[in-house]
Amino acid sequence: MALSCKKQSTSCETMMFICDEWKSTNGGLSTFNKYFAVNMAKYCRDISVFCYVSQADEEDIEDAKRNGVTLLKAENLPDNPTPFECLKIPPKDLQNPDVVVAHGRKFGKIAHVIVPKGSCCWVQILHVFYPDLAKYKPGSSKDYPNKHKAEIELCEKADAVLTVGGSLRRKYKKFLPERELRAITPGILEDWPLYVPSQERFSHVSQGEVFHVLMFGRAKPNDRKLKGYDIAAKAVVSLGERFHLKFVGSQQNKQESLENWFQINADIQKEQLTVYEYTARDNLRNMLQKADLFVLPSREDGFGMAALEALSTGTPMLVSKKSGIAHALKKLKNGKDCIVSKSESGEWARRIREISNQQPAERYNNARRLRQEYGETYSWKKQCQEIANRVEGVVESKGDNKENVSGSLVNTGTSTQSVAAKRKLTSNIPIEREEPRPKFGRQSTNS
Repeated sequence: MALSCKKQSTSCETMMFICDEWKSTNGGLSTFNKYFAVNMAKYCRDISVFCYVSQADEEDIEDAKRNGVTLLKAENLPDNPTPFECLKIPPKDLQNPDVVVAHGRKFGKIAHVIVPKGSCCWVQILHVFYPDLAKYKPGSSKDYPNKHKAEIELCEKADAVLTVGGSLRRKYKKFLPERELRAITPGILEDWPLYVPSQERFSHVSQGEVFHVLMFGRAKPNDRKLKGYDIAAKAVVSLGERFHLKFVGSQQNKQESLENWFQINADIQKEQLTVYEYTARDNLRNMLQKADLFVLPSREDGFGMAALEALSTGTPMLVSKKSGIAHALKKLKNGKDCIVSKSESGEWARRIREISNQQPAERYNNARRLRQEYGETYSWKKQCQEIANRVEGVVESKGDNKENVSGSLVNTGTSTQSVAAKRKLTSNIPIEREEPRPKFGRQSTNS
C-alpha cells in the first residue's frame, strides 16, 4: 500500500535521497550519498530515511536496511531510456516525502520534476565546480558553461543548498549571493575500520624494499588529466625502481589501454606500474592496508572521497592542495603535513620521498593521529543533527505558508506514512535543537 505523506504535523518525518545506486561502485557522489543517508538515519532517529535509486539488488536492499535506510527502486521503463529517466516518476511507496535530497545537476533535474510545488523541502547538494573542471577536461569548454548555468538555476529553485566541503561553498557563494549556503564535510567512514599494522610487518622492512604508492579513482579518458594521474606517475618514475605505482580504476578489459596511456603521458614502464580494474570495496580496503602511501594528485577536485577512504583506514596519504579535502585538512593541527602545494611532479616526488624515508611506525602513527583529529573536528553526528534542525525549519515554514493559503491542511486524517514508514528504533540519541530555530533557505537581500 502506498504511504501517504499528508499529515497533521508539519515537522520533518521523512527524508528521501535520490541517487543512481546504493553500493557506490561509481565512487564520489554515490559514496557520499550513501554515507550521508546512513548517518542521517543513525543520528536523527525521528526522521525516516529513504533512498530512491535507479538500480538495486537484494544485497543493496538488505545493506541499506541494516543501516536504517529504506531503499526504493525505480520501476524500469520501456524503450531503454537513460538510466536516470525512471527516477522522474515518484516511487509509489513514497510519493510526497517531507524532504527530498538531490545531488548535482543530473539528480537536481529529477528533484525539480518530482518535488510537488510547495509541499516538501528540496535540498540540493553541490559536488563539483564546473568552471574548474573545464580547465582540464578535453572538449568541455563549450559544454561546461551551460552545465554551470543549470547548476546555479537548480540551486535557485531549491529550498536549501549544501556544498560538499567548505572549498565549494566559497566558490559558489559569488554565484549565489542571496542564498544561505551550508557546507557539510563528510566525516570518518566508520565501516572502513582503522588498520593497525602488526610489528611483524615492520620488522621485515629493509632499506631497499619497494615502496608502494596507491592511487584510485575514475579512469575515463577525459578524467585522467583532471585527476592528475600523470603527475603521480611522473613522480614515481623520477624516484627510480624502488618505487612502484598501483592504480585501481580501469574499466573492464581496459587495463592495457590505460597502461599505454600512462606510458605515453608519464613515460612510466611496466616495471613501476600495475593497473587494476575498479574493484569491490572490500578489495579496495585490503589494497589500502597493503600500500605504503595513498596519493590524490588532482589538479582540481570538489572534495576527494577516495582520500577520505584512505584516511578512514589510517593509510598514510598525500593530497593535492586543489582538492576539497585539503581545505578541510589544513584546519587541523597535523593536516598540513599531508597537503602538496604544487601540481608539479617534482614537488610530488620530493614529498613521496620524504614519506618513504620515515620509519613505517612513524608513518602509521601520524596517519592514525590525523584520522582521530579529523573525526573529532568533522563529526557526522553534529552535522546531520544541525542539518535536520534547519531543514525542519524550512518544512514547517512551507507548511505554514500552505495552511495560510488554503485555510486548512491538505488532510486532517491520521498519517499512514508516520505510522507505516516510521522505523521502530529504541535509541535515545537526542536531536539538538537550536532556539530560535534558524531558517535554512533563502537569505534576505538585507542580510
